[in-house]
Amino acid sequence: MQITLVNSADLTGIHLQVEWERLSTAITERLVAELYKTDLITFQQAHGLLKNRSWQETVTILKRYGGELYYDQDDCQADLETLFSLKQVG
Repeated sequence: MQITLVNSADLTGIHLQVEWERLSTAITERLVAELYKTDLITFQQAHGLLKNRSWQETVTILKRYGGELYYDQDDCQADLETLFSLKQVG
């Protein structure tokens, strides 16, 4: 996965390409937590970026770096869609 981060105040016109798989676990966790804290990604996106983690582990990581957890309407809708799709399969 590649992510492009641009902060016009700090990186005027410069794009940072991140090769996600090459980052250490600590850096990945910190980066995801910072993206979440600044509302650049949702909890669901954070959870997806922290591959092979349980929901509880994702919560722990975000809290470790000062992320406030909230559950918004988009999160609820995504969960409902997942539940309905699982019900149809099973």
